[in-house]
Amino acid sequence: MNKMSELRERVIVEGYDLIGIAETWATDSVNDAELSMEGYNMFRKDRGTRGEGLILYIKNNIRARVNEELTNSEFQFAESLWCDVEVDHQRALIGLCYRRATSTIENDEKLSSVMEKAVLKKQHTTYSSREISTSQK
Repeated sequence: MNKMSELRERVIVEGYDLIGIAETWATDSVNDAELSMEGYNMFRKDRGTRGEGLILYIKNNIRARVNEELTNSEFQFAESLWCDVEVDHQRALIGLCYRRATSTIENDEKLSSVMEKAVLKKQHTTYSSREISTSQK
């Protein structure tokens, strides 16, 4: 069983609302159909180099859109993907960030800046990944 098949099976069993994947290794040559999952909207950010790339899967019943301001921010931290979501008239900002162990100080500062900008977006409620995964169990 390949990794995508294994992920799809696990999603069916667990019923997650939100799934974040880092290091997808996907490039623009990988078709959306190869990565999509039934019942989920897929937001992807390919980097085109080995070991990079992000995907957020958000259940179809949750209103979601890419937050272009943060995803394509002036800080240009390449490994982050942000989505605005709305559930039961409550809005939240979901961010998926990946930092390599070999990240430079300059890149770390860019990550810190984009995360600070996200926190300052007061109209959103922010949740840690622990709170999200805990609420799904």
